[in-house]
Amino acid sequence: RDATTPLGARAARGRLETVLGVFGNAPAPRSLPHEAALREAYEALLSRPKGEVAALALKCLGTYKLLHLRPYAKRFAALLDDLTLRETLAKFRVSTEAEARVEAAAADDGLWAVDDGHRAGAAPLLIRTLYGRLRAKSGAAGGRRGATPAARRATILAFLAALESDELDEFLRLMFRGLGRGVEALADAETATAAINAAAPARVAGVLKLLTAVVAKLGFKVERHAASFASVCVAAAARAGNEADDGDDAADDSDDDDEEDGAEATPARLKRERAAALACLKDVAERYAASPALAAIPGGLETRLWDPLSHHLSALAGGGVGDGTPALLKLVVAFVRTPELRPRVDARGAAAVAGCASRNRLALEGV
Repeated sequence: RDATTPLGARAARGRLETVLGVFGNAPAPRSLPHEAALREAYEALLSRPKGEVAALALKCLGTYKLLHLRPYAKRFAALLDDLTLRETLAKFRVSTEAEARVEAAAADDGLWAVDDGHRAGAAPLLIRTLYGRLRAKSGAAGGRRGATPAARRATILAFLAALESDELDEFLRLMFRGLGRGVEALADAETATAAINAAAPARVAGVLKLLTAVVAKLGFKVERHAASFASVCVAAAARAGNEADDGDDAADDSDDDDEEDGAEATPARLKRERAAALACLKDVAERYAASPALAAIPGGLETRLWDPLSHHLSALAGGGVGDGTPALLKLVVAFVRTPELRPRVDARGAAAVAGCASRNRLALEGV
């Protein structure tokens, strides 16, 4: 093959697995040229969801005999197999060492915990390993069959909720890296808009789906990033709303996980993106309603929230409601019903609810 011809995804993955297989048997990895860069690459590859890449990367890291990985290497390997993932997580304690020791003393001897002295190095590796498993589709690593993606996602997020808030920053970094910006930077309106506009609809849909689950499962452990979460949702809703056809945007429960990142931005996909973004924004607002972090969104919550959606609020105010309940109407009514959020509803939101009251029971209850 010509060296200038790009490899297909499957061929590139196969070549990567071959290379990792070679380095995984290196007897003295620290003596290799660029060994620090190689180790960094192995750590990054732990989050890969397809094939045996993550397992081979873990083997490569094992050759370094790292103090923060060596005691847990077999457990990390078990996390890469759907057949042992749930059982391994059930016996794994990631609370502080003192808390874990108390729990272990009162339970089976099969429980095990990460030593406090190892947490700084082990926690990021653990998060990367689990992030890859969370992103995997119906087929597990190496083609093994196991739990559904939704069940696996719920199990992993429930486990990660035991980590400290600052340790979860690595998870959020991985979660938003597809948008090309750090989670803190996304709180800015222009940054979030540029990131969303540059991303394919399927990628944005994946971020929104995961963000919805993260808000539900990790809750106040990630509260300080509430402004960034809301900013991403607003940018996605505004992008999709500007490009999609007008009409009922009731949430669609279809699973877009199988769509490719390069999928065409059709009106139907953009409409689903808009509904998902508004539904996610509702979850973020309700969860962090009393949080100073949400109120501190740059530019002010009312301006950042309603200005990009002004056109669609006007459509609702004019009675533009289909047979279903639009996601935007659900969002506005959630603000009206929540005491901490009610003062954030401006005249446009009030007019939207009033305009739908004659046709929609939810709007009538919100008046």
